[in-house]
Amino acid sequence: MLFTILSLIFIGINILLLLNNYYWAAVFPLILIFIYLTIKYPDIVIYFVALATPLSYSFEFDDFNSVIVLPTEPLIILLTVLAWLRIMYSGIQDKRIWKHPVSIIIFLNLIWVLITSFTSTLPLVSFKFFASRLWYVTVFYLLGISIFKNLKSIKIFIWLFSSSLVVAVLFILYKHSHHFFTQEWSNKVTMPFFKDHTIYGAVLAFFIPILTGFVIKAKELKISPNERLFALIYLLILITGLVFSFTRAAWMSVFVALGYLIIILLRIKFHYQLGLMVLLAISLVYFWPLVKMYMANTKSVSSDDLRDHLKSVSNISTDISNTERINRWVSAIRMYKERPVFGFGPGTYIFKYAPYQLAKNRTPISTDFGTLGNAHSEYIGPLSESGLPGMLTMILLVLFVLWRGTTIFYHAPTKEMRIWALLMTLSLITYFSHGLVNNFLHTDKASVPFWAFIAVIVALDSYYYKSLNTKK
Repeated sequence: MLFTILSLIFIGINILLLLNNYYWAAVFPLILIFIYLTIKYPDIVIYFVALATPLSYSFEFDDFNSVIVLPTEPLIILLTVLAWLRIMYSGIQDKRIWKHPVSIIIFLNLIWVLITSFTSTLPLVSFKFFASRLWYVTVFYLLGISIFKNLKSIKIFIWLFSSSLVVAVLFILYKHSHHFFTQEWSNKVTMPFFKDHTIYGAVLAFFIPILTGFVIKAKELKISPNERLFALIYLLILITGLVFSFTRAAWMSVFVALGYLIIILLRIKFHYQLGLMVLLAISLVYFWPLVKMYMANTKSVSSDDLRDHLKSVSNISTDISNTERINRWVSAIRMYKERPVFGFGPGTYIFKYAPYQLAKNRTPISTDFGTLGNAHSEYIGPLSESGLPGMLTMILLVLFVLWRGTTIFYHAPTKEMRIWALLMTLSLITYFSHGLVNNFLHTDKASVPFWAFIAVIVALDSYYYKSLNTKK
């Protein structure tokens, strides 16, 4: 009875508004229908966001100094609000997800980002950064886990995202062909879907291990022959796009994933992997003078020649892209030394780093106004913005995800589970390694697959692999 009365009142108000030429009132029913569908079928909305993300577009409002990404951001924000309202009203439905070690690290990172937003030198910027991080984690990690416990949902998500990504790649390749696939134009043709060629390459690298798995392990993943054919076509298109993205870090990230695959297939236990990582880090620090000398002698620079372009990765003397990264990293470290615990505030690096540049590190593309990019690292960036705890929580997130991913692969009871864990881990490895020299988690293009793939690993761990606390 109450519902009927409220419905009649709502209809009456809308009719009255329309009769008085307030035509915008016609949008209200559509909004209510959409909110209902979002509450009732959040998985459908998440699937739509996955489909829309590769083709999303950023609209800048200069008057308000803000950007909104359409159509994805409004949907993600709405899902976030509804998800937290549901949690506050009904409580936590599955506490084991919140107690999972990966979840604990993510929550620690979120809490620290919030704390350092209060101590920030630019609080408004930092709270916007926190809100963005929160809504991606809420939708694609927390809600993602509940969706991805159904293995078919993982395939649906990947097919939707990769299908739109293929459309974007074909469009970009078509534009690039008009300029004979030159390196000079690789950073311009990615618009309007990707801001530059680096994030474009990073997202392509994300999906290459997965589509390779769809082709090679179709039977284990219950991929039909037709799906396998499409996966092969998609894979070839993405590889072509990756090559002509001229994104060296993305190229290298695929090789890193291949190297990690060898480690996993050799069934090297994670604590040995961790020891190897520590040994490599110590060796790099100890032999850094020799490494720096070698890199300083590298003369190859970014060019149309793919071999020279790849070799230029180690050129820290004349390659402007590399030398500017060093300038940004040194600036970030100097900022960290000034505010080692709380940093300057999440999202503030771009506004604060300019005075911390050293004259000897400046390049032709350096700026006194701190524009044209950020810290170029998912690890050094948080060091300057959220202090040492900010960087440590990011490193711990990487390590815990790798630990759970490899453990599931080694001990899962079915081949399907093992392959899913392997593919998610390798795909994330491409971004973990790429994150050493770039950072894109403030964008929907990278954040959507990043948090979704972590959610897949946690879903596999929580709902299928029951031995989280079992000693192996």
